[in-house]
Amino acid sequence: MSQVPPTTPNDWTPNEHLGIRIAVTITGSLSMLGSLLIISSWAFVQARSPARKLVIILSFCDFFTALGYFISSNVSSDTFCKVQTPIMIFFALAATLWTCAVSLHLYFSMSKRNALSFIKYYHIVCWGYPLISATIILATGSAGQVNGSDWCFIPKTKPHWRPLRLITFYVPLWICWIVTAVFYVLTKRALSYYLKYNSLMKSTLQKEFALEIKLTAIPLVFILLRLPGSIFRIIDFTCKNNVCIEHGYWLSMLQAIGDPFQGFVNCIFYVFLTKFVREKYTNVVLNLCVRFQGNRINENDNLIKA
Repeated sequence: MSQVPPTTPNDWTPNEHLGIRIAVTITGSLSMLGSLLIISSWAFVQARSPARKLVIILSFCDFFTALGYFISSNVSSDTFCKVQTPIMIFFALAATLWTCAVSLHLYFSMSKRNALSFIKYYHIVCWGYPLISATIILATGSAGQVNGSDWCFIPKTKPHWRPLRLITFYVPLWICWIVTAVFYVLTKRALSYYLKYNSLMKSTLQKEFALEIKLTAIPLVFILLRLPGSIFRIIDFTCKNNVCIEHGYWLSMLQAIGDPFQGFVNCIFYVFLTKFVREKYTNVVLNLCVRFQGNRINENDNLIKA
């Protein structure tokens, strides 16, 4: 049996490139919509807890991450990538770091530590490191269109592309991935232990920590959505002569679906599956439909009178 040759983006057919762009466009659009719904929910949520503020900040980053993917999938040029890549790296890395911050905040909250005392450090790290990364990319002029692909990043043709990719994105991404996974497990254990030994107050505690319990979905979503992209990028990072693994296209496709999709998946938990928020948005939509129908009736009445 002959071995299927490894493929690079240069070997992809036009339809395969189109498939990547369609996937990014759909997931990016849904993620932007989901992020906006979460952010807009702040207007009518009365309990503006620190945990909910973290969700809003994360959604802000998710929106611009998805927007970056959406634009890059429809506009491809080396000049455009020089501008888009630093902005994209800033928000994508900020979203990653804020997801890690959410996992830390959950654990500290469940373990009865002073979780609020760490908020200021989250802001310093989660905005500071992405700013440093974006500045490095701008200062070195290392951004560009990755050869033969639909991505804007640091091409392999640039000098010192490996350390630049590591410093500006991969190292913090992988560290956050590991830390998020570890603290997700610790948080679930702490929550189970807390509910187990407070069984008489279980229903009360579940209501008290309703948002925190739901927040545990964010680290899990992050881990699952970023896993294919992480695998693909590790292999792509280590492969030689721009030759990557067999079936690399499908890993790239999974990355195109997963990387920009977190905003919409978070929306499922914090809008569609949250009764209070869902009912608020349902009422808004119904009121808009009634107003629209009323305007149409008035227009028809005016036409009849004329």
